[in-house]
Amino acid sequence: MQPIDRKHLGEVSRLCVSKAFRKRKNDTNPLEAIDSYREDYFTLDEKRAFPLISLALIACTVKASYENEIHYSFGTMEPPWFRLVSAFGINFIKIGPLVDYHGERWPSVIKVADMIDCVAKKKPNTWDLLTNKGVFLQAGPKKVS
Repeated sequence: MQPIDRKHLGEVSRLCVSKAFRKRKNDTNPLEAIDSYREDYFTLDEKRAFPLISLALIACTVKASYENEIHYSFGTMEPPWFRLVSAFGINFIKIGPLVDYHGERWPSVIKVADMIDCVAKKKPNTWDLLTNKGVFLQAGPKKVS
């Protein structure tokens, strides 16, 4: 990976859905997942918290990235997060060893434009959500190699 200009680098930290939301009192039905046919792939807790709310949070980071010319996002992420987002074509790159930072986390980075391109190929409906059907991209960042 080539060096990243810091003015085009943004940190995504604490992207999460509260436990209070995931386990609401008197709620007998979990939130319906977009890909509910993948019953054997996600745990019940993962299906409740993902993908609807989590994808909306990712869409917010995409919009902020394009508005602020952020070409790369980095953060420390729990191992299950990689499995969850990779199902949508969001492929973070691990840039360091697994560390204990409020639990086990991998430092990782992703090029925003590559993420959007990969999601478009793998999950067009998710691309629509992440980019507001391409609206976020119209005044998007300058191309970076």
